[in-house]
Amino acid sequence: MVTTPSRGGRDLFFHPDYVTTVDETPEAVAAAVLDFKERKLDPIVIRNRTIARLVSHLCEILQRDLFPLADESMWLPLFKHQMRNRQTISARIPRMKHTLEPVVARYRDRDLRCYFRADAAFANPEVYEFLDVEGFKYAIRLPANQVLQERIAYLLKRPVVRPPNHVQRFHASFSYQAKSWSKSRRVVAKVEWHPGELYPTVGFIVTNMTRPTERVVVFYNQRGTAEQWIKEGKNAIKWTRLSCCSFAAN
Repeated sequence: MVTTPSRGGRDLFFHPDYVTTVDETPEAVAAAVLDFKERKLDPIVIRNRTIARLVSHLCEILQRDLFPLADESMWLPLFKHQMRNRQTISARIPRMKHTLEPVVARYRDRDLRCYFRADAAFANPEVYEFLDVEGFKYAIRLPANQVLQERIAYLLKRPVVRPPNHVQRFHASFSYQAKSWSKSRRVVAKVEWHPGELYPTVGFIVTNMTRPTERVVVFYNQRGTAEQWIKEGKNAIKWTRLSCCSFAAN
């Protein structure tokens, strides 16, 4: 990782083997990034070493501030186990399908176009295949990886012209198949260059829709609007505490 000088103390978790602190200039950052690309560090090793530092630091805080009189043998092993064995997305997939199935069943026999959009927590081939079988059109956020980044490398180069004062947006659409997928699927990418930012904002969406790329992105972005309506319902009318037990009655 390449970083500028820390002001909040995050350098406590950095190690010089995989973190380089540089001056706050584009030239210094670019040179350090090129150096890291040539070194080809293993991200799994970096993750494990960072978690080890994090666990050690949190254990120290707990012992000093929260459990100063407790024997660390009572809580330290359990805490380390929970930190190092955090629940992964794949472990939550059965619960996600259990949540989706009654919703899908409600619309199964109705003559409607059914759509599903979700964040990266649902980015799993079992969910894709379940929605394909049920005839749902979906747009699900896909976590970035090196293969996806390479597919849109031509969009990640800063334009050589003078940057404008507005956001520049670029889109791409391509076929992609991860190792855990049974077939190729369409992936839509959105790249945004914001004024004053050194690097672009990149997002990927896996979808089975055939509509134009920009319309897929617009459809996915409407997920935020729906979440705001859900938030208003929970806070304003307390619809999570309605008296009836059936969906139709409430």
